Amino acid sequence: MNKFISVCLIVFGICFVAPAAANLDKPPTAAEKKAWPKVCQDRWEYGDNRKSPVVAKWRDILGEDYVHLHHYCLGLNYVNRANRSWNNKQNKSYFLRKAVGNLEYMVTHTKQSFVLRPDVYVQLGKVYVQQGKIGDAIAQFQNAIRLKKDYSKAYIALSDLYKNNNNPSEALKVIEEGLIYSPDSRSLKRRQRKLSK
Repeated sequence: MNKFISVCLIVFGICFVAPAAANLDKPPTAAEKKAWPKVCQDRWEYGDNRKSPVVAKWRDILGEDYVHLHHYCLGLNYVNRANRSWNNKQNKSYFLRKAVGNLEYMVTHTKQSFVLRPDVYVQLGKVYVQQGKIGDAIAQFQNAIRLKKDYSKAYIALSDLYKNNNNPSEALKVIEEGLIYSPDSRSLKRRQRKLSK
């Protein structure tokens, strides 16, 4: 009898949980896709159709790792869904986990030379910040900086992390390092002015 009840509870639990997860995993909507970078919009529309001139253009720019790009796009989409779920902690947590899965896929399946890899690290770091995994976030921002010294978004993300965690002196150091490699960045200069006050 206990086995029967256990099986019923498991089956009913799956029935109640699965539709909720399926609802959260619905394909990206037209409105969501409009928020994507152009490369993601094109990847979603044309897939990996090698006869398409649009795909040929992106393959020339991104190389053979273009084939994995949909995971980057889905990662961004899950981040956006998480950000819109601020009043539903369970959904937000779910979307952040899905974002991590897709962005980590990009890290493990693309080459170090992949053009978008620094941004993958930054996006992954930002997700870790939202999950409260500060050490992991710092590591991802530093990965992006090591890979592309002039990538101002990585310095900004790392500096903001330090600033928001009550470490303005470390935040300023990061900005000053970023300005060495990206001296024309307005965002870095603006943060430097604010942190120097």
